[in-house]
Amino acid sequence: MRIIFLLNGAPEHGIVRASRILADALGREASYEVAVVETPDPCPGPATLARLRGLAGPDDVVVLHVSARTNDLWGPPGERAAAVGAAARGLAGRVVVFLHDIYGETRRGQFGSLLRWTLLGRRKAARRLVQLVSAPVDPGSEAAVLADIDRWAAGYLVSNGVERDRLLRHRLRAPVAVQPHFIEARPDLPAPAAAKTALGLGGAPVFTLLGFVVPRKGHDLAIDMLAVRSGPGTLVFAGAVPKGAEGYAADLRAQATARGVAGRVRWTGYLDEADLDRVLA
Repeated sequence: MRIIFLLNGAPEHGIVRASRILADALGREASYEVAVVETPDPCPGPATLARLRGLAGPDDVVVLHVSARTNDLWGPPGERAAAVGAAARGLAGRVVVFLHDIYGETRRGQFGSLLRWTLLGRRKAARRLVQLVSAPVDPGSEAAVLADIDRWAAGYLVSNGVERDRLLRHRLRAPVAVQPHFIEARPDLPAPAAAKTALGLGGAPVFTLLGFVVPRKGHDLAIDMLAVRSGPGTLVFAGAVPKGAEGYAADLRAQATARGVAGRVRWTGYLDEADLDRVLA
């Protein structure tokens, strides 16, 4: 049996890196033969798919990475399920989907929550319940994307138990396994003192949140922590604000100002590899 990874998307993208690390780790196991098909295109073109299909035999496993949350892989939400399905179509082997950023949002769950609040007399919940029932299914929603993928997927990988539990809310047909997140080896980090000097952070303690600035990562809690902490310190938000999260970022800036710590919060935006190494040091 051979395991074949399709690594579509920018090489520096976190999801692509996760798949690359998993492929490299499996390749070091004597019992596995691993092959990788790479393209920087978010949606692999005909030539890439032809190469993938030429490699995959009936006994092989093909791993595709998917997130319902990012436009950097497989195109816009409404077209994502069709794009992933087109890649899987015609493959001789079994296809396992490496899923990321699972929220567990289902129409059934939203309906139940809104119904409870409606029965408690909340008018706003009642209006939202009517809207939910009358609205067509959003083809770009997590539930719709996963329902389409579940028609052909042989199984799913997720990175932790929380996302496994969220995925199970969708009542999918294919089995789910947990592959814990990796610690990426970066052996050539600069000395911490030199890195802090280069970043203009001085000698005070530094607290870093790494990754996209999105609500689920708790940046608001970090601001509260900084505000109540005694002593000096700088909070670094090391990552870009993705499309759609601009309002959340504005709320964070207002929160930092209100708590009196705006001058101690550093926003880096997107980091290249050199700056990322300095932040991680």
